[in-house]
Amino acid sequence: MIRIIFIIILLNFQTAVPQQPLWSLYSTKINKELVKLSAGFEKAVFEKAEGGREFYRILSSSGDNTGTLVLTSAQGRFDRFDLMIVTDVSRRIKLIRILKYRSEYGSEITNSSWLTQFYCDPGQRFELHKNIDAISGATFSSRGLVEEVNDVMVKLAQN
Repeated sequence: MIRIIFIIILLNFQTAVPQQPLWSLYSTKINKELVKLSAGFEKAVFEKAEGGREFYRILSSSGDNTGTLVLTSAQGRFDRFDLMIVTDVSRRIKLIRILKYRSEYGSEITNSSWLTQFYCDPGQRFELHKNIDAISGATFSSRGLVEEVNDVMVKLAQN
């Protein structure tokens, strides 16, 4: 009887959907990016998952909150791609990285110098062709990224 209960418990743990699926896929890459961004980075603490997005508080080695990490995905022309957005405590975007780009076309949006267009004053709404340059051959991916970043920034402002 005890063996059966133990087996059932193990099966439930193995089939449970993780609460942070994007973190589990990209934790090594995310940690490397956070260490490069801030020498004082200690850890990212999970806060909540909402609408397919994962929100984390970024802590320094002294335990201070230094910002927010959001793991999410955006729609390209045919496929979704995964990305991370890091903001400081004033909600200024400090880093955007495409973690996994799945489509055959539009991968130009993974270029880190193109992504720096988003590193500006908090509260600014991004618009393709106005304050974000379009990329030939990556129109759908650019649009999906801009929409996702705008949505994330609205969510962060509400919290």
